[in-house]
Amino acid sequence: SQIGADITGVQLRDDTVALNQLYVYGEQNTCGGIVGGGNYLTNGGAGQWHMEVYPCTNSSYGAVIIGDMTFKVNQDPTFINRQILINALGGAPAINDTGTVIEINTDVTGTTANDIVTAFNLYFLGASSEMAATVSGLGTAVQANSGTATSLTDFSVEANPVRAEVGFRCKIDLDSADYNE
Repeated sequence: SQIGADITGVQLRDDTVALNQLYVYGEQNTCGGIVGGGNYLTNGGAGQWHMEVYPCTNSSYGAVIIGDMTFKVNQDPTFINRQILINALGGAPAINDTGTVIEINTDVTGTTANDIVTAFNLYFLGASSEMAATVSGLGTAVQANSGTATSLTDFSVEANPVRAEVGFRCKIDLDSADYNE
């Protein structure tokens, strides 16, 4: 296939789109934008174009999605080393932070994502708000036992030193007030 008179689809094979919204959610104020850019001098003569969702600041520490919930590190980057485990132990959601694993002990047959997120946020509100959770799917969905502890994705510059190098970048901020529900 050909685009225009001189650019073929094969020449555009190195273009990328990264919809990594988790990085935006992990940002301190949940602020992000769309970054796009490219360099006409590289890759097959047509250049390379790259677009990604990008946080407004470098305050993203880490986050993870489990089922219909997203958990993020708010303030202390050492919390990135913790894992999250959902245990089927019965009863209302109870949170236990061992220092290496944050256990969410709950009745997984009737506990919803809303129930777990509420308990998690109440626990960490009382423990200096180091972490937070939100429903990222269906809030009424019953959450299953995760079985194994899940690690957070580390967003630090040290953990992710290499970014796609595409030449110039242009950032367009997204404001949630721009969207009407």
